[in-house]
Amino acid sequence: PMIFFMPDQEIYEKEMRGVYFSMEENLPGPILKSQETLLNTLTQWQQGQSIYDEESYQAFKATFTNKEQGNAAIQVVATLLEK
Repeated sequence: PMIFFMPDQEIYEKEMRGVYFSMEENLPGPILKSQETLLNTLTQWQQGQSIYDEESYQAFKATFTNKEQGNAAIQVVATLLEK
């Protein structure tokens, strides 16, 4: 599961560089803004409670990591050794 700890999300989105997509609509886990909610969520997860939605996770993977094969490091090393 993924947890997104973003206490400065609003500042980052509006005053700094912005974002390319809606975090709330696309991230596959909770967006947490305080240490208290972070600790509560971690406690829930540790106790076996689900902290994310499987459907959202699969949609995230299909959108952002659909080309991943799980061997990126091996490919990088092989490329470096060839040269």
